[in-house]
Amino acid sequence: MQIHIGHRKHYLMKKYKAPARAPEDALEWFGSKKLKPQFDHRDVYREEHAYAFVVAKVMEMDVLQTIYDRLNESLAKGGNFQQFKKEIVPELQKLGWWGQQEMTDPLDNKQRLVQLGSPKRLRKIYRVNMRTARAAGQWQRIERTRKSHPYLLYELGPSKEHREQHVRWAGIILPSTDLWWQTHYPPNGWGCKCRVRQVSKREYERLRSTGRYMTEAPAIVKRPIVNKRSGQIWQVPEGIDPGFDMNAGTARQAHIQKLITNKLNSGYPAIAAAAAKDLVNSPAFTYFLVKPTESYPVAALDADLKHQLNVRQNAVLLSADTMSQQRKQYPDLTDDEYRLLPNVLNQGAVISQGQEHGVFFQQDGQLYKAVVRATDDKENLTVTSFRQADSQELDQERKRGDLVRNAQ
Repeated sequence: MQIHIGHRKHYLMKKYKAPARAPEDALEWFGSKKLKPQFDHRDVYREEHAYAFVVAKVMEMDVLQTIYDRLNESLAKGGNFQQFKKEIVPELQKLGWWGQQEMTDPLDNKQRLVQLGSPKRLRKIYRVNMRTARAAGQWQRIERTRKSHPYLLYELGPSKEHREQHVRWAGIILPSTDLWWQTHYPPNGWGCKCRVRQVSKREYERLRSTGRYMTEAPAIVKRPIVNKRSGQIWQVPEGIDPGFDMNAGTARQAHIQKLITNKLNSGYPAIAAAAAKDLVNSPAFTYFLVKPTESYPVAALDADLKHQLNVRQNAVLLSADTMSQQRKQYPDLTDDEYRLLPNVLNQGAVISQGQEHGVFFQQDGQLYKAVVRATDDKENLTVTSFRQADSQELDQERKRGDLVRNAQ
């Protein structure tokens, strides 16, 4: 449902003009996508769109490459849709991807009459890719500047009409770490022009004092959507189109995290150690420290220590439950101290007492202690505690336990 917004206060619809040339973060996000030919956009869903470039009914790589290159060029040069259409239509017509044609659906091998290239389809392809790339690029900047501008304000875009739910969300102001942004970070549907604006602590207090803004996330009500291609049932928040119920910026980070985690288990110590440091210095780790939702790899074991501690994988994990407990028990530990974990676990003295292993490491005159133990399936080591320590505790542990490795 769409409604006019004349009754909404003007501050929710400030005039906005996107920069001509996309910021570097947006260019990097879009430029790193991998081409993936698909018959139907529902064959690729949600997070995969953050790192795969898909256009429905494009099964030929040369056609997909042409569309991708022209979009990338428009993003980089600050072009508009009319320029994009003028350049790409002759190319697509030459490649034979235009008008209605018979195609074989790989799902059931049946012939179907489908719409290929058309001005209407090109407009949809152009708009959703431009907006998503800019939004994902903006999220990278949000991560970098979270300390100075920790809040996000949901704003309506310049459309004449908006979905009813989007109008209700206009004026919501929440910390950027709030989980609401994982499903409601715009764009939130086909044609959606909503956006967010970063807000400092000072501005947040000023806006909140007016009483015109919502400072608590509304309840998320989901509806079941059946993917008729796969039979899967997707739970999608009301007001959001299927496939848009995710944050393209964090979805990309999760994919990168997965790739780097694979490097941790590659068997090459130097690569694994470097990958661990990349992980704890990434925006994804900053988000994990604030809102842990699943285990995060924080270090990589060398072959000898992996053998001595009897685990199969190199990656050392910090679970979401442990991280939540850490915040309660050691609230004074800083993010930078948590980023020492690769050094602590790779270079610290390891003292074993049964199934638990204490790891002691000194940095800038401060001694740190991490406690690790193997998961039940002996697949990985997991961190059960991390905090500051002192030399007296180290001496006591040396007397009680078995020295597995000296500090390096």
